[in-house]
Order: sequence, then structure tokens, then C-alpha cells
Amino acid sequence: MNEGLDSGDHAESIAGQRVSCGVLLLSPTMRLIHMNRQAGELAKRIEPVMNGNVARGVLPTALTQLGAEIQKRLQIRTDDEDWEQFELRRLVGTPQHPVLLRGFGLPDRHDSQQSRILIIMEEVGRQKE
Repeated sequence: MNEGLDSGDHAESIAGQRVSCGVLLLSPTMRLIHMNRQAGELAKRIEPVMNGNVARGVLPTALTQLGAEIQKRLQIRTDDEDWEQFELRRLVGTPQHPVLLRGFGLPDRHDSQQSRILIIMEEVGRQKE
């Protein structure tokens, strides 16, 4: 076992350097089940401002498109093993604030309506010192 990883101060230092991820959980019908605060903040950076306004309560197009693509694959990939190495990635946002979207399908072999779509959002850029 690596002693350095057991050190509380060391682990806290590593964790402090990481920016928290945005997490979205969607149903197969694209109904929002969960969105953490960081996902909400990153979503604001993804959707371009139209006429000075940002739509409230609506997921950015990039997220809905990624979710729809995963949902289509959920319909044809019915076995859990089909999803073991499956991940869709998209780089979205602006050049000043790029956001990496990582999408995963979480199938339910007994009831397809219980399947889920997980999207993890991470701000891309150089680590601040």
C-alpha cells in the first residue's frame, strides 16, 4: 500500500487541486433526474447567449444531443457487458471556457425505463498553481 496516499494532508492537497465535476442524471426519455450545482454552472458556459438572454430551466443543446445519442444506443445495446467500455465524449463551450462532456449509458436489463444516462462535465484548461 502506498503510504503517501494514506496521508490526510497529502490526499487533501490532491483533492484541493481538482475542480469539481458537473454531474447530470437523465432518464431514457431525457427527463432530468439530478443535476449538481457544478453542472448548472458549467451548463451556463456551454449554451451561447441569445439576444442577451440565457434560457432558464432548459438543458443546453449539446447536453440534450449527447443524451439523445446515448439513449439511441441504450435501445440497441441491451446487455450490461455492451456498456463496460462505452463512453461518448464531446468538447463544447467557448475557446476561453471549453467543457468536456463524458456520457455513459446505464442500462437496466429488466426494465428499459429504469435505464439512466449519466453525463459528467469537466472544465478543461491548465491547472491553476
